Amino acid sequence: MNWASKKIIVGIFLSGFLTSSFAEYRTWKDRSGNSIDAEFVSMSSGRVVLRNRAKKILKIPKIKLSEADLKYLATKIPPKIDLKFSKKQVRRLATEYWDESDVKLTCKVEITKKSKMQYDGELKAYLVAIGKDIRSKHYIILTKDSTSFYFKGPAKFVMEGSSFTMHEDRDLKTGTNYSGFLVVVKDADGNVIAIKSSRGEFKKNYKKILKMGKGTRFSRKFKEF
Repeated sequence: MNWASKKIIVGIFLSGFLTSSFAEYRTWKDRSGNSIDAEFVSMSSGRVVLRNRAKKILKIPKIKLSEADLKYLATKIPPKIDLKFSKKQVRRLATEYWDESDVKLTCKVEITKKSKMQYDGELKAYLVAIGKDIRSKHYIILTKDSTSFYFKGPAKFVMEGSSFTMHEDRDLKTGTNYSGFLVVVKDADGNVIAIKSSRGEFKKNYKKILKMGKGTRFSRKFKEF
């Protein structure tokens, strides 16, 4: 196949394309031995869009690429995933007084791969549980966990968060209540491919939350104290 004759100049941002957010030039080869030095741009409908060093856009049928190229693509096109969050709370009296109690909180998230395309790249998940101070109404990071994983074999990964015990004194109106969660999944290049939260404000300000450590207190305007 003569790749020069297969050039199709298209816009970089085509509707419905799976895209890569970084530039990495490499040598691509077809099954006939023809090669080209280009970077991956996107893929859609069985065609891989490349951009050579002259900034020309080429659209190549995926089935004509070499095995090495297919393995490379399997690490560069993040899958579509579904996030399912759950939590368990166990309440018990902290003292002999009825108005004081401790609540043990444990969170979990199931990360399920929905797309059929093979993906061998590394993913990183962040799970944050957020509480609210009963008296000051300030938010607090109760737990913050992160882990790296791969979708090799099972299409589902279960992440267990660390436990946290909240104390509550309803008589003195002090302590901490559970307020919500934030789950973020990124690819190896740091791109967010999935995000879920119980509150829109947490989702909107996920970057600020991920920079905070466990125990950090912050206002509704996400200003740390």
